[in-house]
Amino acid sequence: MEALITWLLTNFTFFASGLGILTIGAIAVLMIFLWEWRSSLVALCVIQLGVAVLVTQVHPVEVKWAQVQILVTTLSAAMLMLSARQIRFALPYQRPGSWFMRLVAVMLLIICWRFFDLDLALPAVAPPLAQLFLWLAVCALIMLGLSDAPFSTAIALLLWFMPVQAFIQILLPEFRLFVLIGIVQLVSALACSYLMLAARLPETVTVARPTDMTFSRAAPAPRPAFPPLPELPKAPPRLLPAGGRQQPVAAVRPESSRREPPVTPREAS
Repeated sequence: MEALITWLLTNFTFFASGLGILTIGAIAVLMIFLWEWRSSLVALCVIQLGVAVLVTQVHPVEVKWAQVQILVTTLSAAMLMLSARQIRFALPYQRPGSWFMRLVAVMLLIICWRFFDLDLALPAVAPPLAQLFLWLAVCALIMLGLSDAPFSTAIALLLWFMPVQAFIQILLPEFRLFVLIGIVQLVSALACSYLMLAARLPETVTVARPTDMTFSRAAPAPRPAFPPLPELPKAPPRLLPAGGRQQPVAAVRPESSRREPPVTPREAS
């Protein structure tokens, strides 16, 4: 692994030129605009390689620092990739805003950088490196502002660690210090990987269409409870004559059963 990183540092000296610095800045902008998890991880590793080559070529920094920094970024990207593969169906829903919003943010960044002529003077750092460090830090802040998803937060933090690590190594070239910062990077990537797995989207439940089979299996719907009807007032008891005894009523015969009196014949005179 050490021989591979040394070969990369010696063969990709293109990043130590002015065009290489512009390429690193353009890759950081494309990470914001395109935002696809595979391309973001690859771009992160490319930016780390470019920063390491640029710092080792411009300043008298040990190659061991560049090797450790590239290894830490590669391990962090591998952890994020393993977590992203398990939730790859949920990652499209965690994009930092729409493409129009990202385009507007990138255009505002370029316009402000052009018209306000942002110039940051860092001690013991070459001016092109200081401009690149400021550009990467601003891109990381834009990523943090556009989304609060764990994956975008991890990419922004790792991108922000690159200029910080390089600036500290230029000012304080001590082995234990950049190892400590590398440990912080690994812990941050591990925490974001865990949050990616914990923040999965809730499972969607498919609602069955109402059919005859659905109605037959469904439980009967409860009947609505109607309010009780008001009680009717009771009629007062009827007072009967003769001490409360009802007199017998003679039965009424029908007219057909009544007998007419016999008719007597008249005598002839």
